[in-house]
Amino acid sequence: MSEKKWPTWLFSYNFEGKQWSMEVVARDHDEAKRRLDAAAAWGKLDGELIASVPLSRGGFLVPLVVWVRNLIRQARSAPNKGGK
Repeated sequence: MSEKKWPTWLFSYNFEGKQWSMEVVARDHDEAKRRLDAAAAWGKLDGELIASVPLSRGGFLVPLVVWVRNLIRQARSAPNKGGK
């Protein structure tokens, strides 16, 4: 069974006097705009992209490893609530 690849849409914006762009993967132009609107309204910064590993058949190992790594980083950066 082959998986249909969705097109990548480009958005551009000005920031601090320079032109920037970003990619959004979506089924069509309208969905790309809705995804951008949702990101602007509800999105959050998850962290820096360190690596990208393509998975042709899906999988859970890489997302699990990234999730655990982010959890550890978040715990390390949280302020100490023990009073010290």
